[in-house]
Amino acid sequence: MVRELLLSVKKLSSDVLVKLLHQIMSLDVQSSTLTDEVSAIRKDLDTLTESRDSSDDPFRSEHDLRHETLRTTIVAQKVEISKQRSSLSEKDSAYSKIVHRTHKCLQRYFTTSLVSPQSLFLHEVFFYDLKSPHRDVFTPKQRHAVERALATPHDYLGCTCCGENAEGLSSTQPATAILYQLYLESGALINVFDLWSAFYAIVGGENGEDCDEANAMALFYRALADLKYLGTIKHSRKKTDHITKLAWKGL
Repeated sequence: MVRELLLSVKKLSSDVLVKLLHQIMSLDVQSSTLTDEVSAIRKDLDTLTESRDSSDDPFRSEHDLRHETLRTTIVAQKVEISKQRSSLSEKDSAYSKIVHRTHKCLQRYFTTSLVSPQSLFLHEVFFYDLKSPHRDVFTPKQRHAVERALATPHDYLGCTCCGENAEGLSSTQPATAILYQLYLESGALINVFDLWSAFYAIVGGENGEDCDEANAMALFYRALADLKYLGTIKHSRKKTDHITKLAWKGL
């Protein structure tokens, strides 16, 4: 950001530079050196602008784009384009020197006043320069998030019944998560009755004490509809009592 600011200073015209110097002098800067240098630059710039006629355009430095021209040359039947600087007038050359003085003055001030956060002790706690956290937030991977939520629901729910230490399938997990984990263990063609039997064995517990069959059946069909909505399964045309697996985790 500071580098871009200093580069833009080099391209300022005289009327804009006058306003910038005026703004710097109006600030309560705790640096007498900066104030004295800016005051001297402002005085020289005023002297230079007084010699300009009111009808003339403002002065422009050698870094201004208007002083660059494109030159085309044909070499071996190929057109080459190169940039060429046009010659400066005497007043523009004097103004370029004032711009360089302003640039060096601000550069010295920022170098002495600003402290690089990476030079501070334990700066890693407060600052980081990794791009991956921003990339994960602004361009998230939806499939990875869905697969993780279904395979490890405690990462998102944060409940005690589905805690991190819980191993394998549990009846306390959401029905869709249970069915998805059973789905991962199945092949390309899944028998719906076998899937239901495995699902009810987990949800109903021993002898169906945790959940009766009617409620378990409703949970099963709802979870099956969720998986179909997510695009992980579809009805098989070969076998009516089977469903086809459409997605594998991590692929």
